[in-house]
Amino acid sequence: MAYDESPHEKRKNRMLIVAELDETVIDEDLPPSKSQLKREAEAQTDLGKKLLEMKPSERKMLPLSGELLKALEESDRIHHHVAKKRQMKLLGKILRAMDSSAVAAVVNHLEKDELARTKHFHMIEKWRDRLINDGDIAIQQFIDEYPLASRQQLREWVRQANRDLAQEKPSRAARLIFKYIRETISNQ
Repeated sequence: MAYDESPHEKRKNRMLIVAELDETVIDEDLPPSKSQLKREAEAQTDLGKKLLEMKPSERKMLPLSGELLKALEESDRIHHHVAKKRQMKLLGKILRAMDSSAVAAVVNHLEKDELARTKHFHMIEKWRDRLINDGDIAIQQFIDEYPLASRQQLREWVRQANRDLAQEKPSRAARLIFKYIRETISNQ
């Protein structure tokens, strides 16, 4: 009994044979697929969304064209959800029409800077919390890491912060510790 291949299998086998015979066909010669074009369009629209979320002062640092700046200013005035979505699509279209690689590079750089600032802020908060919760042990560890810090000043503020916590008052000392840690770390 002969094995009959389905039309799909026959086509697949023919394609494999053709591919084996003609290995000179390179994917670069083929135009981008529809899915690839959609991904690129989505990436440009996402870049437009990031531009919308930026402050106007941050946008001034970017190499933006006049048309793009005008569209961004118009977007700032739009508050209706559907209109805002339509405007984001327009921003994506404008970005696709121009070479947006420089804009994307600057936006990525700004995002990395923001992440670094956030990480630094969280580190300062952790130090403050450790100093208040662990007392002298944490103070010694902080002094070991940052020798220019004043042990006496830190102890005084830590004691005051603990008194404020015990009385369930907002702690001015905790804010002072935070500022002192930030200054000490930035001076090192």
